[in-house]
Amino acid sequence: MCGRYMLTSPLDAVSKLFDVIAGFNLQPRYNIAPLQPVMVVRETGSGRELTPMEWGFIPSWAKERRTDRPLINARGETLAEKPSFKSSYKRRRCLLPANGFYEWSAGPDGKLANLIQCADRPLMAFAGIWDMWHGVDGGDELETVAIVTGPANAAIAPLHDRMPVIVEPAQFDLWLTGEGTNPLPQLHAPEADRFSIAPVSRRLNNVRNEGAELLVPDVPTQGQLL
Repeated sequence: MCGRYMLTSPLDAVSKLFDVIAGFNLQPRYNIAPLQPVMVVRETGSGRELTPMEWGFIPSWAKERRTDRPLINARGETLAEKPSFKSSYKRRRCLLPANGFYEWSAGPDGKLANLIQCADRPLMAFAGIWDMWHGVDGGDELETVAIVTGPANAAIAPLHDRMPVIVEPAQFDLWLTGEGTNPLPQLHAPEADRFSIAPVSRRLNNVRNEGAELLVPDVPTQGQLL
């Protein structure tokens, strides 16, 4: 599962890692949530591009846009068979730049948010799939994306049994290109000891909150441990 993440690297760092040129600036975002616009890297006929899409996958053939339970994640184990995803898995794969993602754990006063990062690589890439939805009666076009997930590794399993599929830079081309290929089994996930996990503020629970202060753990009240 991946239901919240952050992207705080400047545009030049994103452009360098993903080999893209973008004509706009990136604002740091510490609390990226479903149904919001997210930055996506995809392959085009003239090279890679960095473009915004809505996080919440809508298949091109869908008759309506569901916002109550958006398809924010796509299980890697069923990508090639599930009707919603199989066409995009074959033809419309992408990468989502990220500096970390969040999972929650139980605390004495409710859920505690934890930031998960790749300790040796501040900027990483989630595997994604995208599609173009034409709206009701062929209305406005909307490009949407889902993050591909797989089983959690040993570092993340105590928090959740799923995690984003992370694509190493050497395998960007493998994931992005090759119509009809099945690249997922060939991806090599980072080892568990490369991840760091740290508590952050409970204010992250509200998708309206934003800013670097969300990464500062709450000050525990008397007798409470974070």
